[in-house]
Amino acid sequence: QAIVREFLGVQSRTINGDITVIGDSKEQKYFVRVRQSPENHLLVDEIFSGEPDEVLRLTAIKIIESIDPVVAASYYRNRKNIPDALRMVDLALTNEKTEDDTFALSQRAQIYQAQKKFELSKADLDTLLSLDANSPQGLGVQSYWYNEQGFYKEGLVYAEKQMKVKPDMWHAYFNKADSLIGMKLDAEREFLEGIKHKPNKGWAY
Repeated sequence: QAIVREFLGVQSRTINGDITVIGDSKEQKYFVRVRQSPENHLLVDEIFSGEPDEVLRLTAIKIIESIDPVVAASYYRNRKNIPDALRMVDLALTNEKTEDDTFALSQRAQIYQAQKKFELSKADLDTLLSLDANSPQGLGVQSYWYNEQGFYKEGLVYAEKQMKVKPDMWHAYFNKADSLIGMKLDAEREFLEGIKHKPNKGWAY
């Protein structure tokens, strides 16, 4: 297996490291160092305090921050931790992975929308859609941007664009439903379709 992987140019990566007790073990202070091999890239190099389970949780989050800041941004945003979400967006926008940019801009545009900073949100959406005009995330957030301000016809246009690009993406159906409701039109079909793709959205029922 190793020979075949080497022949195909597939590189095996591993994550390893160690957790060391600092001082008196009763103080529950730990030095955590985690690396990714074979690059020997340092993912975590910090001191944490607390119960072992909490230290492992914090370590896991730090690993995600290093490996995939967009996922970390989403994690923090969903938990209303906006400063750390924005910190991860900045990291994603400045790393070497350009494919992270559209997702990072989508996250920040949603944060700005929640803060009613619509001009800042629109600036990020303009940049996002200039990078990828068919980004399903970008089209969906743009639809929501219009709906939030009462521009329901425009919101409907972007919801339908999102459906065309990614028909199984539940956001599009709920965005379209919001647009139709704003236009005083029937939205039952769109809600039912959205529920079919995302049945755990209680508010949709």
